[in-house]
Amino acid sequence: MHAQLHDSDRHSGTGGTLLAQQAGNIRIARFHPLRDEVSESLRDAFANLEHSNPQFSLAWLCTIASHALDAGEEPVIFTAENDSGGLAALPLKISTSGEAQALVNFYTSLYQPVADEAQALPLYTAIFRHLRQAEGLHTVLLAPLDGSTALFPLLGQALTAAGWSGVHDYFCFGNWYYHTRSPSWEGYRESRPSRLKNTIARKTRSFLRDDRGRLEIISDGDRLDQGIDDYNAIYHSSWKRNEPYPGFIPALVSLAADKGWLRLGLAYYDEVAVASQIWLVADGTAYIFKLAYHPDYAGMSPGTVLTAHLARSVLEEDRVHTIDYLSGDDTYKRDWMSERRERYGIAAFNARTPTGSCKLVREWLRRLLRGGRESAAGAD
Repeated sequence: MHAQLHDSDRHSGTGGTLLAQQAGNIRIARFHPLRDEVSESLRDAFANLEHSNPQFSLAWLCTIASHALDAGEEPVIFTAENDSGGLAALPLKISTSGEAQALVNFYTSLYQPVADEAQALPLYTAIFRHLRQAEGLHTVLLAPLDGSTALFPLLGQALTAAGWSGVHDYFCFGNWYYHTRSPSWEGYRESRPSRLKNTIARKTRSFLRDDRGRLEIISDGDRLDQGIDDYNAIYHSSWKRNEPYPGFIPALVSLAADKGWLRLGLAYYDEVAVASQIWLVADGTAYIFKLAYHPDYAGMSPGTVLTAHLARSVLEEDRVHTIDYLSGDDTYKRDWMSERRERYGIAAFNARTPTGSCKLVREWLRRLLRGGRESAAGAD
């Protein structure tokens, strides 16, 4: 049973807003990550997630909320708690049109809501029921998710139990990574294709010859501001499209420096900044977030030289066991990495709304057409 609370009961003691109480004494609340004081239990839950991936941290979500939302989008964290201490939390961005998406941006390679695994199904069912009934949203999109976790099918089950229609998963992108039990540059280098090994050796010698080339990795300190300026200069001179959210990367770099995650790699030739890369290192994993090089120096392969330099550093100095190239099946990633996994999304529609009904019909038609194509292929 869904029961709305009286206005006098709507403010929780933690800065969020208590919205409703559902069957099983599950309390639904919402937090604005930039304005509300987050409860201690929720803060602890995010801190635990941060240990497995910086993208799961509350600080990362706040950076997205501050610098990477479109007009008409609001960042919201919905929570469900019960009397036994179970907690689930769903960070979302909600548009004025009534669509809820995971609180992510273009650079997010993995989304992870907070979940008490033993109690996740009823808690998430309560959140999704609230989103459908009280909030009146027409669509929920959660991506990118790790399809191999127990939480992935559970989220779909919770959406279905909460009355959402057309619940389905979809492919997002491939994720290439390198994993080793024994971090070493020699072992990594020898595991790479001969063509890449030869290119690294030849281009590095050429780039550093006569001391004209210089490689630097900045984590924090006095060189950070200059490093960010050099990165921006390289990025704007490259083939990359303009950043849709120009404040996000500088804010992310500042956050990463404060957290100790940052490895900002720079390549200089005759003291001109010609390549830059943003890597983050946390809990044994190096994440490759941004790459850029000056097109006038492309023949020198400064990006290849810098990638090798950073890989050697994170393996030898940070002793990481995993290097993660994040999203995309770009051909060059296969040379640098050794394994591939896939990321998926989950979508659901509210058939009680006009927009949700239209989207649901389109999803049914898509499935019918796909089924027809598969049947025809099977007949051949």
